[in-house]
Amino acid sequence: MRCVDEGLPIAYEVLEKGVPVLACDGEQVGTVHHVVAAPEQDIFHGLVITVPSRGRRFDEDPGELKGWHHWVNVMTLRGDWRRGS
Repeated sequence: MRCVDEGLPIAYEVLEKGVPVLACDGEQVGTVHHVVAAPEQDIFHGLVITVPSRGRRFDEDPGELKGWHHWVNVMTLRGDWRRGS
């Protein structure tokens, strides 16, 4: 496995659209479209990334998947959920 210099860490609040998204092997798999977060509670939920030829994808830890009600709130930006950059 090759070593990839990921640079310095940043807060999700300043992650900008278009930043490259890399796989664990360092290969670029897409770019950031936007951040999904609850900023009032300082909760980072995941990223919507743009993947060439596949469109937009939501990247979230599978262990954290929620029910339908949660996804309606995320997709409609109801409740505490707000779209980041």
